[in-house]
Amino acid sequence: MFDFVQSAFSKTLYRRFYIIGSNATRLSVFRYSSIIDLKTQILLHDFYNIDELLNKYDGIPYNGAGKRL
Repeated sequence: MFDFVQSAFSKTLYRRFYIIGSNATRLSVFRYSSIIDLKTQILLHDFYNIDELLNKYDGIPYNGAGKRL
């Protein structure tokens, strides 16, 4: 339940306060345990649309190791 609330909170903030674009805010997301997961990372130039970015964000798996931020 906490993961859902945390994810919903993050997405609400992104939608409300960030304008995503090539000349605006850019977001990068990565999953880190002992190494960065290159398969699921979101780089700064990957998305210029908040909905597309959040769809990719929702697809990042949580493997239960470490802490989820």
